[in-house]
Amino acid sequence: MAASTCSWHETSTTHTVKSYNAKLLVIVKACRSGSFGWIDTKTKPMLQSFKAGSKYFQGSIKVDLESTGYYYVVNGSFYNNTTVSHT
Repeated sequence: MAASTCSWHETSTTHTVKSYNAKLLVIVKACRSGSFGWIDTKTKPMLQSFKAGSKYFQGSIKVDLESTGYYYVVNGSFYNNTTVSHT
């Protein structure tokens, strides 16, 4: 039996909000053993954020992980002409 290996993977989902596109980025820990793959549901996502050009998102993003994917709930607003940096 092959040992499983896990690493971080970035996923993105694009949403159209009014006249611009907002991309939800979620970085999850994914594992693989042979041809079988799954999301590690015990490890919280490394990052959950929106990328929307010059728009700034203020609010909350809740991600619920499942072994085959994730569900999310977003509550907040986008603002113009703001710069955001992550460290």
